[in-house]
Amino acid sequence: MSVLPYITEEQIQARIQDLALEIDAFCNKNHIEELRLICVLRGSIHFFSDLSRKLRTPCRYDFIGLSSYGSETTSSGNVQLTYPLPSDLKESHVLVVEDIVDTGNSMNFLWSQLQRQNPSTLQLCSLLSKPSRRQVEVQIDHLGFEIEDDFVVGYGLDFNGKYRGLSYIGTLS
Repeated sequence: MSVLPYITEEQIQARIQDLALEIDAFCNKNHIEELRLICVLRGSIHFFSDLSRKLRTPCRYDFIGLSSYGSETTSSGNVQLTYPLPSDLKESHVLVVEDIVDTGNSMNFLWSQLQRQNPSTLQLCSLLSKPSRRQVEVQIDHLGFEIEDDFVVGYGLDFNGKYRGLSYIGTLS
């Protein structure tokens, strides 16, 4: 299998810079002095790392794990928590950092879990979105790229544990 470039490293980094400015502007407008960034492991780690370093708003980091793909190229629809949720989000300003919103099932599951903790604000920043695959509507407050219904890898996204380390996003051929 080979990987064909889909979104270049330069495009990703430029968009992340814009997202950081957008998020900082939201925080300034709403007098938010600190964000709780929640990285959805494992696919979001590169995006989370690059975005968090570009934000000027002070941040605390949390990590959670969700899985619905296993070793397949389509979501099973069965969302599993693979790394526990933070338990102290009451009155926090939470920004979930996700690699891709596909069917919406994972984010719908996560949102219901996080809302129970009564954060002051709860927003989603996703690098990618595939609206054509959506089964559950999800509000993406800060979006990197909207993509077609292609299976993508790289920049943290994988297929069966491979390709996460690519500096760009590509499609398998």
